[in-house]
Amino acid sequence: MEQVGNVRYKGRLMSHIEIDNLYVKGFIQAIDSRKPLIEIGSCFSIGAILGNCFFALMAFYVGRKNTMLCLAFPNVAFWLFVIFGRRVYHLYIGRVLAGMTGGGMYVCMPLFVAEIAHHSIRGALGTLMMVICCTGILLGYTAGAFISYENIPYVFIVLPILFLGTFVFFPETPQYLLIKNDSASAEKSLRFYANNRSTSKQNAVLIQTELENIQKFITKEREEKLNRNVFEILLTGAAIKAIAIGLCLTAVSLFSGSFVMVSYAATVFRDSGSDLDPNTCVIIVGVIQVLGVYISSILVDRVGRKILLIVSSCGASLSLAALGTFSYLSTHNINVDKFDWIPLLSFSIYIFITSVGIIPLPFIVLAEIIPQKIRDIGTTICMTSISVFAFITMKLFPPLVNCLGLYSVMYIFCGVCVFGVIFGVFILQETNGKNLNKIDEN
Repeated sequence: MEQVGNVRYKGRLMSHIEIDNLYVKGFIQAIDSRKPLIEIGSCFSIGAILGNCFFALMAFYVGRKNTMLCLAFPNVAFWLFVIFGRRVYHLYIGRVLAGMTGGGMYVCMPLFVAEIAHHSIRGALGTLMMVICCTGILLGYTAGAFISYENIPYVFIVLPILFLGTFVFFPETPQYLLIKNDSASAEKSLRFYANNRSTSKQNAVLIQTELENIQKFITKEREEKLNRNVFEILLTGAAIKAIAIGLCLTAVSLFSGSFVMVSYAATVFRDSGSDLDPNTCVIIVGVIQVLGVYISSILVDRVGRKILLIVSSCGASLSLAALGTFSYLSTHNINVDKFDWIPLLSFSIYIFITSVGIIPLPFIVLAEIIPQKIRDIGTTICMTSISVFAFITMKLFPPLVNCLGLYSVMYIFCGVCVFGVIFGVFILQETNGKNLNKIDEN
């Protein structure tokens, strides 16, 4: 839902700006010409930071489900600003509101999935969130190509309303209900999400055993919180290690260029010598992303998190190295006409391979490795870092390209991906197939 709002101006408006700037020669000049889009993208990141913090507090006090329902309202407000806004600052305000929905969703969704999913399919369900997000992006790109600028808001404002009308019937997570001492509702919730409506004695025992395990864990956490406050718990070795791993994952995801490269997709395609129009370019990127995250949803519970991160980081580093080398040779007037297919191929591989591992993995691993006693605040810290890192990369990418050259920036991104390989091999612990309580104990 929120990703459709996100792409409203990264799809249709991007296309308008790109078409208006087709006369611009060179990648650096194209970046300079897109400052309005950069500011709009920055507004989204600012809103995401606000959404991370605000909705994380809501999730703690009013529950995961109720908080996620509230996420629809800033998204509806965003579309109303688009429909009725007549000034540039209306778009800025709207983008902040859309960012709040996005930031809140990135905090609440991993928590929600981690608390309702069986450990055998937790990774696939976590990746499914990114499949839906990328599908929303693709939907926005496609709509931008075939629906008029004025009519798009009237089509997409229906989505958050549909979300409200359907998600309201879903129960709260069993874990949160037990935290609130509502055992009867927790049992109903567990049966609902486990799709277990059987009243047989055997099933009743299984459900009761699961509830007792969750309750024991919650009781243990409460006893620890009575002896130490949240800030003392945050300073424990386990908490520091978990949050540090989470921050490293988000840093690799964003500073590998995954966010900013997609934002400049049409420019990269055009600079590579492609004759495709901007609308077609961004649709191709959307299709590649959806394919990548879909494959990730299939593999994440089969090959594990470590393997996906290592393979994805390795493939991304090679693609970026190829892009950087081509840009370096081209910048230094070395004839590369025979290899003009390299940028387009490398960029496409980069988009695909990052969508398989680097992009979706933080949303899966974070909710698994952060201890339950600080899961709310720990997830908020790490998810807020995503918004902060996205803001930094969007703001720094154009001046860095101007100062250092495109090839230097590609090599920097490549270096981050190499770090991702090392991090995956030596630091990241495998959580595939493990119960959340056992992960916490370890």
